[in-house]
Amino acid sequence: VTERKSTKLKHIVFYWLPVIVYMAFIYYLSSVPYNDLPIPDIWNIDKVIHSIEYAFLAILWARAINATKKDYKGYAIATFLIVFFYGIFDEVHQFFVPSRFFDPFDIVADGLGAWAGIWIYKDRYSKDRHR
Repeated sequence: VTERKSTKLKHIVFYWLPVIVYMAFIYYLSSVPYNDLPIPDIWNIDKVIHSIEYAFLAILWARAINATKKDYKGYAIATFLIVFFYGIFDEVHQFFVPSRFFDPFDIVADGLGAWAGIWIYKDRYSKDRHR
């Protein structure tokens, strides 16, 4: 029983803790006023940052879901929905932060990033499975 608990704890720490910590990090960044963030003054760079940020989140979610529920065919859809709705939640949260606002184009960037992250994970995962 103790070995089983230890294995479960390792699973949680290795797969799920990164998801939770990274989502908390996104929430923290969304709580910082825009002027206090070190973002270069490049046209639409925030959309690129959103896409990268949410691609990484999707990779973490897909990895955790796949590790928990082996060969779950719906992990891509589940991952996309979770990450996309977190992006919406993130934008609503920013509405209440000084110098931040709700931007539907950020949600689009989050969704595209989530899709890209799932695609990257799926490409890597399927290569690892066929070695």
